Amino acid sequence: MARAGRHDPRTELLGLATPAFSPAAGSSRAPEFDPRQELVKFEPDWRAEKKQHRKQLRSLKKRIAEAERDGHETACAREIAEEVRWLLSYTARFDRARRRLGDLAEVVSAEDPDDPTGESYYFGISFLDEMGYFDPARQFWSDEAHPESRIILRRLMQQVSRVKARRRGSDPMLSSALWKLERAARSLR
Repeated sequence: MARAGRHDPRTELLGLATPAFSPAAGSSRAPEFDPRQELVKFEPDWRAEKKQHRKQLRSLKKRIAEAERDGHETACAREIAEEVRWLLSYTARFDRARRRLGDLAEVVSAEDPDDPTGESYYFGISFLDEMGYFDPARQFWSDEAHPESRIILRRLMQQVSRVKARRRGSDPMLSSALWKLERAARSLR
């Protein structure tokens, strides 16, 4: 290590190796370097591509938040999203950002085979339907009226419809649960 006031030849070598960062004559700091000028040579449409990737990332982050609200595990998706954010903010590796955005879209869109959401709605609604909760004519377990059943039926229909729409209608158990609710609603008219 060089002592203060002594000449260190390593600083000269460093200055030769990186002229853009070496101090200007008579100056103690490096001249300003704008990497955007070099980036335009490397990737002429970098601004438009970066803007497009950021828009896609925002859209995927919204879907991650929806999945999280629905109770799904999103740790993997959040990690990939953070990596994409870092790639777009601190690198010019648009090819890698593009690949990781594709990976993120795949993870966000993938149905979890162990996800019991459709089954949970279906079997819960089937139980209420079979017990006659929504249709007093089928009710065998009580002589009491349940006026709140119409409100619960309407709310369940709204909730199942929302979940089904988010999943783009791909869960047959949700479709069956919604069919049972619609049948019960028709019988109450």
